[in-house]
Amino acid sequence: MYEFPLVTDKWWALEFRKFHYDGKLFKAFDSFPKNQEITELGNSAFAVVDTGTSMMAVPEGFFTRLEARWKASVSNPNDISCIQGLCVGGRSCEYFYGILGNITVQLGSQDFTLSP
Repeated sequence: MYEFPLVTDKWWALEFRKFHYDGKLFKAFDSFPKNQEITELGNSAFAVVDTGTSMMAVPEGFFTRLEARWKASVSNPNDISCIQGLCVGGRSCEYFYGILGNITVQLGSQDFTLSP
């Protein structure tokens, strides 16, 4: 069980600090000053967490970079087809386990890693 301090009055919003792919930093964000208006994020960011789903959404710029990295990792880029943020392919999930890197997000001070 993890506990996160409230940094805003917005429900399900946690402080999003870092995003890594395959051990490489994609983007780091500043801490969010407590009680600051959400319209004044600057280089701060939130992650919205909903325990009713396993979906993970990322900003479009992150997704474009991830898709390029995924396609560069496989022998045939057509093995990964991404349309409107949904990626599918003609291979089984097991095929990608040893090829694609992990995604790690830091929420507050806690890292969470998702394997392919």
